[in-house]
Amino acid sequence: MGTGMMKTGRFVTVLAFVVLFLVSLAGHSEANLGICDEITLPAELGALALDSAAFGNGRFVAAGSSNNSVPSKGAIISSPAGKNWVLGSSGESDALRGVAYGNGTFVAVGDYGSVLTSPDGMNWTVRVTKSFYQLKGITYGNGMFVAVGDYGLILTSPDGVNWIDRFAGTIGSLKGVTYGDGLFVAVGTNGAVVTSFDGINWSAGGISGIPDYYDLTGVAYGNGTFVSIGDVFGYPGLLSSYSIVVTSPDGVNWTSVKSGGYYYGVAFGNGTFVIAGVANYGIILTSPDGKMWTTRATDSTFSPWAISFGNNTFIAVGGYTGVSTILQCDPLSDQPFPQIKANQYISSSPNGLQFTANDVLSITVSLEAVGLYGVDADWWIVADTPFGLYYYGYPTWTYAADINDVRPVYQGPLFSFSPVEVLNISGLGTGSYTFYFGIDTDMNGRIDWDKLYVDAVELNIVQ
Repeated sequence: MGTGMMKTGRFVTVLAFVVLFLVSLAGHSEANLGICDEITLPAELGALALDSAAFGNGRFVAAGSSNNSVPSKGAIISSPAGKNWVLGSSGESDALRGVAYGNGTFVAVGDYGSVLTSPDGMNWTVRVTKSFYQLKGITYGNGMFVAVGDYGLILTSPDGVNWIDRFAGTIGSLKGVTYGDGLFVAVGTNGAVVTSFDGINWSAGGISGIPDYYDLTGVAYGNGTFVSIGDVFGYPGLLSSYSIVVTSPDGVNWTSVKSGGYYYGVAFGNGTFVIAGVANYGIILTSPDGKMWTTRATDSTFSPWAISFGNNTFIAVGGYTGVSTILQCDPLSDQPFPQIKANQYISSSPNGLQFTANDVLSITVSLEAVGLYGVDADWWIVADTPFGLYYYGYPTWTYAADINDVRPVYQGPLFSFSPVEVLNISGLGTGSYTFYFGIDTDMNGRIDWDKLYVDAVELNIVQ
């Protein structure tokens, strides 16, 4: 934060504000995601596009393709904890689209019916199938692997080596598959859903109440609920308002619970559903039940393609153009998550967000107290403006000559609350603004930098 230059009355305004600290504590029960670290892959791994991840036998495995060759070849990397990754020996395979673990074996599938198996996630053997279609997803359950792909293709295998074709009852492309509550559920183009109790006999259906131009791209099971996500014709972000989240208690009857966003991968672990997606600038969604979702920032600009859970952590991997990072999130962290937004946006680029002087600017704050729930803390809302430094103390913003003059907006126990508005204004002067919301766990009326958890949003006001 800077100290600014000149005091002005323009920024000091009485706010129409719902009192932040009378928010009901009992009404909040959001699941915890935890600390998210952006892991930079070693340069020797090359340019990778990773489409899937899985955990088993004490190791994460991510599968995709290498962009160092044309056409791209299959690539597999692995890590015991999701932090230090090494390249596996995948043999001469086509691009890989899915990976799963079961019965002591990793199985990766991909283009032209490619199938590879590994006992340890590092040494791989190419297997032969009778299919030349693209395999896009795989899961393990009920003693068998189930792989799905183009033209309603379904293959099953008890060991990942010997495969049998099954009839899905649809000719649409199947893009995701999961197993839960004794049921296989596969999803795909035009809202297709197929289900099976044994992996052999399949029933085709769909999701009523949504247009059939949705491509369902992923599905997961947890807490008695199936959650599937989709987008228009399978192109993430083509029309962000057309992205969709649907849920089902039985894999047959589905309800649309959310639309909008750029989401493409879904996973369940530690009592939490997590959705990640392309072009989200590090934004992910979490939910304990698949119905009520919370948007979270991860302090990353990484755009995940798929997400997996294992070893008490979530791993998000990327696709498309060959990302060099992986997002690793610990779901049991004690770290609280303050969040501040400008017109529902976080800072999405190094240059911040851009608004005109005539735009109405809305600043909102929210908090996930997580493991520090109930801990006494100083709460801070501060703005660094072209006119100087200001801090919020209900119901006004007050000028501060320097950082030592800033006062907390509240002192008391930490609790979680959904976004509330702390500023609604238009006509701000041109220039760069940074808004901060943070808490520190030494309740003494001073900013304790070594105990501070803070989020910021940067924006530029232009004519």
